[in-house]
This record gives sequence, structure tokens and C-alpha cells, in this order.
Amino acid sequence: MKTKRYSDELKKQVIEEYLAGAGMMELVRKYDLADKSRILIWRDKYLKYGCFPDNRGKKRSGRPRKVNTSQMTKDDYIKHLEMENDILKQLRSLSNNQQK
Repeated sequence: MKTKRYSDELKKQVIEEYLAGAGMMELVRKYDLADKSRILIWRDKYLKYGCFPDNRGKKRSGRPRKVNTSQMTKDDYIKHLEMENDILKQLRSLSNNQQK
């Protein structure tokens, strides 16, 4: 089943009616919304931002990107290796603390 998309104009109209006192279930039926939780999400965004920001693509997931070390200067490469060593030291320290 494909997720239903709603325009910002519709979201704003629904929220303005909700804030004016309309009931959630009334609005769900009137605008054929998926469920009432959608109204609460839109309300929170509208009250916080005054609009409905699209947060897709803001969070990174999956594996981190590999660093291209061949393009680095010598000093940058040294800093990168020092950072990797610091991370490995912290991981080793955490691992040792968990084993105790």
C-alpha cells in the first residue's frame, strides 16, 4: 500500500479548523485522512515552525561513507590517522571495562 501524501494547503486548513475547535474524528472523516495521529503530527509541526517542513533526508542512516585518503594532504592524512587511533583506543578501553 502506498503512503498517502497531503498538500501543505490541506494540512494548514485541517490544523486551522482543529485549532478553531473542530473534533479530530470529524476532520478525519471530512478530509479522508489516514488517522487522527496525522493531525497531532501536523499540529506539532505547525505550532513549532508555523509551517510543515519536510524532514526527509535530514538523518543519515546506514554505514558511514568511506574517507578518500588519496585526495588528502600529508598533514590532513596524519590528522585522520590520529583520529582513527583515538577512536580505536576508546573502543578498546570500553571493551576492557565491559569485560571487568
